[in-house]
Amino acid sequence: MSSFLPLLLDKPLEILDIRDNFLNLKGCQTLGEMFCVMDLKELMIGDCLMHDEGVKAFLKEASTRPVTLGLPGDIEVNVNCELLDLSYNDFEQESLLLLVDFVEKYQIRKLLINGNYFEETDKLKTTMEKYGGVLVEEDEYKEEEIIKEEIDENLLGMVSNL
Repeated sequence: MSSFLPLLLDKPLEILDIRDNFLNLKGCQTLGEMFCVMDLKELMIGDCLMHDEGVKAFLKEASTRPVTLGLPGDIEVNVNCELLDLSYNDFEQESLLLLVDFVEKYQIRKLLINGNYFEETDKLKTTMEKYGGVLVEEDEYKEEEIIKEEIDENLLGMVSNL
């Protein structure tokens, strides 16, 4: 994946979905560089085994992207990232705390962090809500899956009674 990502740098992508791949440290840094130069609306890097080191490397590189202050004469460098999926990357509390500054700086609208190892998300949740963002800490589809399982069980019960 690390050698593939640089090939995408000059492509006009709005959505990059590389979930369920392996990103080594170099790949995470490259992804951060891509965040700086591309106008990605959705960046889905869940389940890429980034761990703490990879998430930190991504955030460090991606945080170098300038943000416009909205002053007259400013060059517009707005970040339009609506979705950042970091789910199931095995990162811990330390990386989660770095995410607070990142989502505040770039006003990420939806952040998926489910399936990682952290304890406290209140500060991140407050920061997301401050800008109208949504923090997803648990699988959104978990409840739907439970309902589907119940329906399946009921149908099996009905069929076996025939």
